[in-house]
Amino acid sequence: MRALFILLILMISIPCYADFRVTEDDFDSTNPCVGVGPDQLARIAWSSQQNGTYHICWATFDPSGTQTLPTVVLTASVEDSSYPRLSVDDANRSFLVWEEGGQILFARIGPDGTVDVSPKQINDQLGTCSTPDIDTTPEGISHVVYQLDQSIHKVGYRVLNENGDDINPPLTLGNCDFIGIEKYPAVGLDPDGNAYIAWNDICNFDQGLNYVIYSAAGTVLWGPSLIVTGCFLPATSGPFQALN
Repeated sequence: MRALFILLILMISIPCYADFRVTEDDFDSTNPCVGVGPDQLARIAWSSQQNGTYHICWATFDPSGTQTLPTVVLTASVEDSSYPRLSVDDANRSFLVWEEGGQILFARIGPDGTVDVSPKQINDQLGTCSTPDIDTTPEGISHVVYQLDQSIHKVGYRVLNENGDDINPPLTLGNCDFIGIEKYPAVGLDPDGNAYIAWNDICNFDQGLNYVIYSAAGTVLWGPSLIVTGCFLPATSGPFQALN
């Protein structure tokens, strides 16, 4: 009975909000992602099919689901834009990446909805790029990973300043040079700016998750190493304590 009473108190004290629609148009909307800033506003990005082409859209919402700024349509290309990912820094700026025409694009949107950095291509390796992920330090340094399809699949890794320019030389990750399919990368940062990167790895017919830790200075702290077998589609937001 006492446990039930505590549960009821918790249910009353924890605020709950009803589901709400992000889009009210008739377009197909896919691949949403969300980031929350210190101002407690949710930044949501998604891919919306408009006039036969998918574009990247961005909007902000308060905790009650009320949209606080007009929707921003970031792209105007004839190429489909898809798989957006975003992160938010301590200045409430949104840093976005997505795939478009086999390339990875970057943009930055200010807290007032102004596009401070227009969409720009950030990858320069030969091959097709897809499925990016991003995490950003409180100061606005972004770590970006993406799938790089060359003769074999690899993972591209870049560290960008607030304008989307390289700080460190870009890296190509992957430790399988024979039959390797390395894809679906994910990245997360700890408070010290160290990057934790995981990806799906099929190496010589063995499938699992590969994992590496890079310091803020760009040196390898751990790995890369296959940590789990028989799994795919990783996601990371910080250190795996069991590996420290």
